[in-house]
Amino acid sequence: MKSLNFITGNKNKLAEVQAILGDAVDIQNAAIDVPEIQGSIEEIAKEKARRAAEAGRVVPARGPTNFGWDPIFEYNGQTYAEMDKVEKNKISHRYKALSQLREWLKSQQA
Repeated sequence: MKSLNFITGNKNKLAEVQAILGDAVDIQNAAIDVPEIQGSIEEIAKEKARRAAEAGRVVPARGPTNFGWDPIFEYNGQTYAEMDKVEKNKISHRYKALSQLREWLKSQQA
């Protein structure tokens, strides 16, 4: 089985990646201190939302606040934090990218 080094200190992000990739790859995690956007959650969310490919808008926080900007980015009337994981993954940039990576990794094992 191939290994993948996933660099993050965010345990929620790591759990999401592990859930999406499943047993397609052995995930090795390292929490390396890399530059990230700094500021209030609102400032960070506005910058990330500006770059986002999904249609949405920044709103006052709703839902659980344990995963980045999810509580303040709204799509189709719900914040990402209010969505269940299956619903969120339908529009998640990370899910889309990791799903493609999972399929590629599986094809390399054949």
